Amino acid sequence: LTAYIRLLNSPSGDQYLEPIALQTGELFVTEELSADGRNPRLSPDGRFISYETGPAKNTVTRIRRTEGAHQQVAEFEGTNAVFAPDGSKVAYVRIPVTEELTKAQQALDNQTEPGPERTYAQQMLTRLQSKGSRIILRDLSNQNETELKTGDLLKQPGIVFGADNLTVYFVGAPE
Repeated sequence: LTAYIRLLNSPSGDQYLEPIALQTGELFVTEELSADGRNPRLSPDGRFISYETGPAKNTVTRIRRTEGAHQQVAEFEGTNAVFAPDGSKVAYVRIPVTEELTKAQQALDNQTEPGPERTYAQQMLTRLQSKGSRIILRDLSNQNETELKTGDLLKQPGIVFGADNLTVYFVGAPE
């Protein structure tokens, strides 16, 4: 390793970087898919990657292929996307924007100092988001979407697929 360090620090060190990295197992190739992507998830079959982008109040999820030119397969307004075990479908949470939700967000934005008023505003916004959220199932082969019937349950953002590629589990409770 000492010899490698000397080679890398030499004036011609750049030419030794890749061969040394291959020998030490430290050669990583990266490709930027998004300048502001967050919450990345890889499909279980490795064919797709999803990530969220845009402002938190208007999040968009993008799904791209992992191979080749990383072709975009889908883009939709929503968060917390999860893939079915076979990678054929994705379930995600969509929160439709309503006047009540917009007012609650504005009330929270107006509370810049920590304290009980800000805590209350955050709780009101979270409750409205849980109440209004919809769980959407999207078929990646034809882009058809189906809203899953969840009644009036308050829903938490986490979703998981069952092993059968059809069942979607979520945490919900009556208000």
